Amino acid sequence: MAESKISPGELFKRASLTDIKELARKPNDRFYVFPVTTYVKAVKDAIRTAPLHANYKEYLTLLVDTVATRRGDDKLRGTYDAFKQRIDLAEVTKYFGEVIGPLFVLRSLPGAKAVVFPQRSNYELFDYFVQQGDKYHGYSAKADGGSSNTLVPGLIAERISALKSSKYDLGVTLVMQLAAQPTFKGTVQAVGLMASKDIFPATMKGDRDLQKAFKSINWTADADVIERSKNTKIMSTNLSGKNAYINFLSNHVVPRMKTEAGKAADYTCTNLIYGFIAMYLANISKEGAFDLTPTIRKLFPDLNIVKMGVDRRGMPTFRLIAKGAVEEVTLRSKARWSVIKDKLGVQL
Repeated sequence: MAESKISPGELFKRASLTDIKELARKPNDRFYVFPVTTYVKAVKDAIRTAPLHANYKEYLTLLVDTVATRRGDDKLRGTYDAFKQRIDLAEVTKYFGEVIGPLFVLRSLPGAKAVVFPQRSNYELFDYFVQQGDKYHGYSAKADGGSSNTLVPGLIAERISALKSSKYDLGVTLVMQLAAQPTFKGTVQAVGLMASKDIFPATMKGDRDLQKAFKSINWTADADVIERSKNTKIMSTNLSGKNAYINFLSNHVVPRMKTEAGKAADYTCTNLIYGFIAMYLANISKEGAFDLTPTIRKLFPDLNIVKMGVDRRGMPTFRLIAKGAVEEVTLRSKARWSVIKDKLGVQL
């Protein structure tokens, strides 16, 4: 899918690139760096040469001026009213918010030196940085009311390995299991870890027999078997907990599924993983089996989120959710769990 013409990657693709060692997460990471004093001009120049309709360019340029100076509201509204058929507000909030978000952030960062964008479009967690002295403040840009952040496994593992303490709490240990392993193996080991701590999903609270069975499973060995046997029927494996797994699927997963389940004898290891995801991992939250929020907040204390919206008259609004912006987490994999090779990530 082509990147939006008003995203930083497109608008600034002709700008020079700089190496910033402390921000590089991959060997070839490079960055667009704009001095604060010339950033507004750089954005306007990029808009002027972008392949956009003239009316759209006029609105975007006025949007830059309005956010930068906090003046010109009437002119911006008038321009939007006149040309709104040429203006895509969804695109503005999703992509251009990354471009003008720094102008909003600069209001609360006196003495800031530069605005920095990663060249790589899938750079982990942060969409841009503002340099203040020798420190780089990182920000994630989101459309207000839009999608949430996903912390990828590599970034989670990187943060965990950087912890000074050699003692991990349960949340950190659980996240590391998910981050360091393939989806199937990591999921099984995570569920086994929670079972060993008497942490079960709400649907299993009254099923003492199944809880006891889960606590007797050799989760480490079963994780290896399931990783190798994704499409194998559970009853055809040598899993130590095969009967408990069938019980779990039949009595706690299938009754809550909207699709037909088929026969218990036909359940595969993939069915089991999806069951674990739906009943265990998808419910790791404040109301679920285990709350990972404090753990992720501890791992990412530097997360700042800037949410941008646009009202019906084309006027921008911003909300800064600063330091410790992790409010609640759930676990997910990209493509809604459908990509077997994908690892788990944490969704905020």
